[in-house]
Amino acid sequence: MTELTPPPTIVLVHGAFADASGWAGVMRELQAAGLTVLAPPNPLRQLRGDAEAITSFVDAIDGPVLLVGHSYGGAVISRASADLPGVVGLLYIAAFGLDEGETVLSVQEPFAPTMLAQSARPTPYEATGADGGPDLLIDHQLFRQTFCADVPVDLSEILFATQRPVAAATLNEPLDGTPGWHDKPC
Repeated sequence: MTELTPPPTIVLVHGAFADASGWAGVMRELQAAGLTVLAPPNPLRQLRGDAEAITSFVDAIDGPVLLVGHSYGGAVISRASADLPGVVGLLYIAAFGLDEGETVLSVQEPFAPTMLAQSARPTPYEATGADGGPDLLIDHQLFRQTFCADVPVDLSEILFATQRPVAAATLNEPLDGTPGWHDKPC
């Protein structure tokens, strides 16, 4: 008789300008299928520190883990997964799968500026807990079009009001070390 491997715990890592509640619909469907799903907060302060926060969270889970990242969350899982033997795979959803030395901004340089690049605004204050510089927020007038054009207007207003700023420094911080996707299935 063969021993059955338990299904992995699915850990969903959100990107910039959002929090884990953005995964609610996905979580509902996965939980209805009988899967264990967790969505920890991504600090959005610095790539290395954000990856360390996710590493600590995932390291405390018994059994296999599938790490899922959206947007900037992909950069975070790329770094975090390298140090986690329990991670059995990575899933990138419209996410940054950075390689060593790449930054979120550097991988976008060959392309035309995104709507986000045109609608993100620096705050007048320094990003607390970051390596320097301001936080970034999406301009109210451009928020729905840039961030969530497919949701109803009333929900986009809630998402605007609750958006999580990202420290501008995170976008230019190079990924240090070999990313997990070099060795783990994606």
